[in-house]
Amino acid sequence: MATDVAVLQHGTVGKSLGNGGACCKSGPGYATPLDAMAGPREALIYVTAVYSGTGIEKPDYLATVDVDPSSPTYSKVIHRLPVPHLGDELHHTGWNSCSSCHGDPSAERRFLVLPALISGRIYVIDTKTNPKAPSLHKVVDPADIVQKTGLAYPHTSHCLASGDLLVSCLGDKDGNAVGNGFLLLDSEFNVKGSMSRMDCMGGIFMYTAGQKIRFLHDPSKDTGFVGCALTSNMVRFFKTDDGSWSHEVAISVKPLKVQNWILPEMPGLITDFLISLDDRFLYFVNWLHGDVRQYNIEDPKNPKLTGQIWVGGLIQKGCPVVAEAEDGTTKQFDVPEIQVCVIFI
Repeated sequence: MATDVAVLQHGTVGKSLGNGGACCKSGPGYATPLDAMAGPREALIYVTAVYSGTGIEKPDYLATVDVDPSSPTYSKVIHRLPVPHLGDELHHTGWNSCSSCHGDPSAERRFLVLPALISGRIYVIDTKTNPKAPSLHKVVDPADIVQKTGLAYPHTSHCLASGDLLVSCLGDKDGNAVGNGFLLLDSEFNVKGSMSRMDCMGGIFMYTAGQKIRFLHDPSKDTGFVGCALTSNMVRFFKTDDGSWSHEVAISVKPLKVQNWILPEMPGLITDFLISLDDRFLYFVNWLHGDVRQYNIEDPKNPKLTGQIWVGGLIQKGCPVVAEAEDGTTKQFDVPEIQVCVIFI
């Protein structure tokens, strides 16, 4: 089962990963999200693959996938790098440096960091020497992490502008979900210490606002959206002429009448959503219904549905639940397949 994906830009294979074009900087990444949007597309992606729960006694691995349409191996796994131990459960991945280091010309996005959720190890992968066949650079020993910080179950890594890495940890060495802080690694991947000021968050952190809140990217626009799960509403919040804040329901997904479910009506149950970098479109998932929707929000007061695709949910063909139309007829939805793989949300 694939668990996480990292990308390498088109045209950077075997080259420096810095971008010197934006804001006269020469560090890795981009100065702004719009610069990234205008940049070259990815040529390779790195995907963690785990064997947890399969009964297969093999080490997890990092798969390299060719996503360059001009390549003869396009869409194929071209390399697998197994880790040296069993039972790791590789989880989220992160780079040693990224756009947070864009202003540092000495920084280089070379290493992919793979925290192993179960074993507590942290693998460091060299993707520069041979991007199409990355190699193991270093393993951070979980015993060293526990001895110096008391932390265990590393979850997500993020690069910092200082060159250090911050790794969220979900518990302690005894398996208690105490949410006791963040591991700090230096630029050589040595255990530097811990940061324990956010224990209430259980070791999970994000750079965006919580509770499914998304602002428009344009800093001059005082508006954004909030996704409401059970009511399946998308609420727009905005600043009024007198400087106060207000809100209104911008999108409302009607529940579907269903048969063979726990309730006579099924809400869409909006979960994840995002706004395109150019602020033109809003995308969200109806987790129970199984559709992904695209709305044009160039006029945020009046979103317009411009795209919809069914990719999962409980009303897909082959499931016991069926939707009921007003005339009493029933229906289910086709779920697309890509190279004989069913797509799920």
